[in-house]
Amino acid sequence: MFPHTPMGNMMLDRRRFFKSLLITALFNTIIALFLTVLKYGDGFAINFIFSQCIGLSICTSILTGHLFLKNPTALQHFIMILITLTLGAVLGSFLGAFILGMSFAGIFQGTPVSLFQLLGIGILFGSVITYFFFSQERIAQSKVEMQEERIKRLDSEKSALETHLKMLQAQIEPHFLFNSLSTVLTLMDTDRKKLAKC
Repeated sequence: MFPHTPMGNMMLDRRRFFKSLLITALFNTIIALFLTVLKYGDGFAINFIFSQCIGLSICTSILTGHLFLKNPTALQHFIMILITLTLGAVLGSFLGAFILGMSFAGIFQGTPVSLFQLLGIGILFGSVITYFFFSQERIAQSKVEMQEERIKRLDSEKSALETHLKMLQAQIEPHFLFNSLSTVLTLMDTDRKKLAKC
């Protein structure tokens, strides 16, 4: 659930990490409310704990995957997301059961919820949230690329303008020199006293 670029090139910093966890926790709360409204599970508290455990485990798993996989291809990135999503859902399900004091045998037998239901729901919602972060990162990356392109275009225009100004300056300087010399010659011919004062 951690935001990432399509090729996995991202700078991991604390601010982005905690922002991602906070957004993931918010999504998890909405998912718990949604499941409770659908009368799934044994009430909001259990749905909330499982939702938070699964969602945050998926987020952490994806983050860890990005740490180990540097500059992946698109296929490697997809496989990494698939593996970390599944792993996070499994770990989160067991963590939720542990926090609630359920026996691991109980979640395999479906009391109060089955492991396969938890995994299915976790992977479904995890995929949606991962896609959300992926889209957000793509939009941010597009904005950065557009800004870089704009800066390049402005630099190019500035360079062209500077070249044009230098060309005009090169044309104007001899013209002023010629006019100045012409004025001196005219003064020499017409009024030698004024020329002596200059």
